[in-house]
Amino acid sequence: MKFISALSHAFKLFISAYALGVVLFGVWFWIAIFLGVATSIAALNPIPFTVLVLIGILILLTGLLWYLFLGFFYSILLKIMWSKPPQWARPFCSKEQALKNYGIAIAASFPLAIIIFLHISFHSGIRTFDEFYVSPKGYALETIFQLWWLWFITTFSLYYWKGSHKKSFATGERSAPQ
Repeated sequence: MKFISALSHAFKLFISAYALGVVLFGVWFWIAIFLGVATSIAALNPIPFTVLVLIGILILLTGLLWYLFLGFFYSILLKIMWSKPPQWARPFCSKEQALKNYGIAIAASFPLAIIIFLHISFHSGIRTFDEFYVSPKGYALETIFQLWWLWFITTFSLYYWKGSHKKSFATGERSAPQ
């Protein structure tokens, strides 16, 4: 049952976070952090690490606002379509659960960000910070769309091992601790 619950939560998050673009914010957040670390270590174009972290946090907050807006819009659509929406169609109940799910979506974008960052940095032969922004961005979007399965598996794994799925998806009952 733990497997099914984690799988259903991962699928629900896939629709709301991956298909509607929230993952893009997560990938660019991680890339901003990676750039900060890489430029600090290599002393390329001394942009302070704190500036890149602030840019990453701004990206993260923008993604959170987008995620909450999508959840609000989805709730309104459900109210228009059904007077009492079915349990399987309802978005996550509490704000805490929404923040937890957003955190899982951002954490699951970590492997995608690593792949994109390594490809753009090393395969393209980038030697300075400015060259990173001149490099082809089409690769990043293409990779994000091609590696949807990696994000889904990571999300499923996080739900399975983290225990965010303790409330049963089908019945709404909490499972006993194991």
